[in-house]
Amino acid sequence: YPNVSFANLVSTKDALDAVLISTGISSGVSTYTAPSPDLYTSYANPDSDQKLVSSESTSFSGTADTSQGSKQWAVSFTYDYPQALQPGAQESGSPVRTLRVALW
Repeated sequence: YPNVSFANLVSTKDALDAVLISTGISSGVSTYTAPSPDLYTSYANPDSDQKLVSSESTSFSGTADTSQGSKQWAVSFTYDYPQALQPGAQESGSPVRTLRVALW
């Protein structure tokens, strides 16, 4: 998936569609609601006024028709930051990016 900030990655369905299409689900997703940053952001120091981002993670799931019949799918995107992000910073070192896909 693209090398962009997590917020840009999940702001539209484009990255999710690309992942699903690469697995053989040609239709992608028909409806999409971008997750709120409050729901996908974890902090190294959650009680501080100057919160430091330690990771960002979100998951999506659904059902789609494929050439092999109806399949359920789940996709998760995770960015773990080796050094916590300073407030307002785009990056502080490269995040460890993880993509997980399950089809059944």
